Amino acid sequence: GKISVVAQLEPVTLDDKKVSKVSIGSLARWEKLDLAEGDQVEISLAGQGIPRLDAVIWRPTQRIKPVPPTARFDTLSCLYVTTGCEEQFISRLVWLSG
Repeated sequence: GKISVVAQLEPVTLDDKKVSKVSIGSLARWEKLDLAEGDQVEISLAGQGIPRLDAVIWRPTQRIKPVPPTARFDTLSCLYVTTGCEEQFISRLVWLSG
């Protein structure tokens, strides 16, 4: 599996839709955006109202950047529901049922 980065936001309303999460996509895009906790971002709704991160518009001077746990995950990880794998396992089930 691939790791998909999802940003948790302070809830905002866009076109009568409450947005509190937005997918960043890959780790490479997250690193390119240099996104960290406390950054203020510009978001919009794409297509059928899917939240999209457009840009980082402000960064605090003191930044806390989370470190992705890439060493814990590979193609065969999270095949069973175990501690730390709940979300990945559910995502795989959703993908398989697609």
